[in-house]
Amino acid sequence: MTQIEERYTAGAGRTYTGVEIALETKRNTVMNNTQTLVVDNNAAVVLDLGSRQTRAGLASAVFPEPNGPRICVETAVAEDTPAGGRHTRRPIHRGCIEDMDGVEAVLKEVLYNQVGWASEPAGGAATLHPAQRSVLLVEPSMQPRATREKLMQLLFEEFRVENYFSMDAAVASLYAIGKTSGIVVDVGYEKVDVTPVLEGVVHASCAVRHGGFGGHVMTEMIAQKHGLGYAEAEAKKRAGDVGATLEAMCGEEIADRISDIGSACIHASMVSLVPGEREWRKALMEQVFVCGGGARVAGFGARVLADVVQKHSSGFKPGILSVPEYMAGDLAIGCASWYGGHATAGVVMNPAVIQKQCVTRALYEEHGPRALWRRQT
Repeated sequence: MTQIEERYTAGAGRTYTGVEIALETKRNTVMNNTQTLVVDNNAAVVLDLGSRQTRAGLASAVFPEPNGPRICVETAVAEDTPAGGRHTRRPIHRGCIEDMDGVEAVLKEVLYNQVGWASEPAGGAATLHPAQRSVLLVEPSMQPRATREKLMQLLFEEFRVENYFSMDAAVASLYAIGKTSGIVVDVGYEKVDVTPVLEGVVHASCAVRHGGFGGHVMTEMIAQKHGLGYAEAEAKKRAGDVGATLEAMCGEEIADRISDIGSACIHASMVSLVPGEREWRKALMEQVFVCGGGARVAGFGARVLADVVQKHSSGFKPGILSVPEYMAGDLAIGCASWYGGHATAGVVMNPAVIQKQCVTRALYEEHGPRALWRRQT
């Protein structure tokens, strides 16, 4: 049993998957009939920051949610222009957090207006319940250490959280389907991240980001090729009824983009490891997980696999991880990282272990932003 899998062991030596953990640790339903969040002061908020959208929900919600997280807002800030118009600014561009003030504005919308936190904790931070205002943040993959520290600092100092845990989006995506190792192909709005994960640890040296390509670009390709409006092209893309192949849907240019992703998968498997290197590479290549909002394209995963198989020369066969039944549907595959964060919160936010797994307010006040590295890597 791996180190990460040991976290998933509880009661009578039984090993749980990420989904089973959330099912076992869920405390109560927090959704009412109008689909509005009912704030549970003991529930952690699971936040998933994306370039296009930020998703959120309470860790005590019924898991799995058939339609994904109940809160989904644009990761954008509207501003007035000198000419009297309105301009939309995106603080996360192609997976890179470039504007922390913009992130703060988005989180204020989510936590204050959507989740229902008060702008000032009642009674002051010292009187809050230990589990109140706990946040598990799913970060875009491959963020620099300094950016990760600033995110934690923002949540402790501006939002007065009591407990904090962060995780990489690629790791969270694998946890959502009960895996701790694999190659995650995260097809976002305007980027594709190909990230190798071994036992819950990202090997960033072999990760690849392709900026300027993603679901948005594919929709534009379809619109241009077939003379469609953007909304119609988006619908046709997901239905897969524009053509029998991705080339027929998007044009010949898509073949080069798929080839780049396939090459990135091969590169991601070439991690330098201690003895057992071949076994680890086999585990990576046999567990390629295609996810993200841009992956909701008919035939995309199969096309990526075909390219990887064509380029792969070792003695084992690459494979695409299938989507579990509880993540079936058009929306769920695009929210894999949020699902994984939701499942993880059921473990790390458990009152029995929260002091050991999370950065607490006491630890933050003692060590500042560097407290993050006393709990996480």
